[in-house]
Amino acid sequence: MMHAILKCSGRTVEVEPIPGDPDHMIVFGTVFLRTGWDAAGFSPVHIVPIDKLEITTLSV
Repeated sequence: MMHAILKCSGRTVEVEPIPGDPDHMIVFGTVFLRTGWDAAGFSPVHIVPIDKLEITTLSV
């Protein structure tokens, strides 16, 4: 899985490319504010435009 920094908040999140859609990525975790669901261990999934992310590392 890859890691990226959200430009809007500076948070580091896990991301995954969407096959057939080079302009967006799947982001695992909370994009804006930490929620009770996130705190309880659930990872929300978001579709985020690639220009809102700064890819930092690639994991194997």
